[in-house]
Amino acid sequence: MSADPPAPPPSLGIELAGRLLPTLPHPVIADMNVLFQDVQRRRKSGFTALSFLARHRAINLLTSEHVRAALARKLTAKSSAPAADLRVWHREYLGFVRFVHVPEDMCAGHPQVEAIGDSEDGPFARLAIATAPSLLLTRDHHLLDVGLGSDRWGETLTILGL
Repeated sequence: MSADPPAPPPSLGIELAGRLLPTLPHPVIADMNVLFQDVQRRRKSGFTALSFLARHRAINLLTSEHVRAALARKLTAKSSAPAADLRVWHREYLGFVRFVHVPEDMCAGHPQVEAIGDSEDGPFARLAIATAPSLLLTRDHHLLDVGLGSDRWGETLTILGL
């Protein structure tokens, strides 16, 4: 009876990738409404899973670069406590949110990007596809309807934070 030949040893690259990938922070994309709500929740309670995990580098929190200025305007216009929310945004979030330039042609032709009915949601869809496997946090039906994103943030972030 002949024995199977021994398996070749894994290459250094594969072995190294196997050790590094589980420790890399998972990319999490937050749309503007998620960040708006999270800032308000952080101001009121002093804690959110999203800000905690991002601050401690358990996740890599990304958003489109247009959110940097647009969120400040939205907090000023729509928040019940704009000055306090702006302080939280500047002091607590700007240090760990990564703002990403998302060109119009990124992931051009991708069926989910093409199916988005709202131009404001395109950057988040393109960023989610470009960084896949990633998690897109949104409650926007334009993104959810094409199979992008999750509106169950708490449960999903808890799993990622383990």
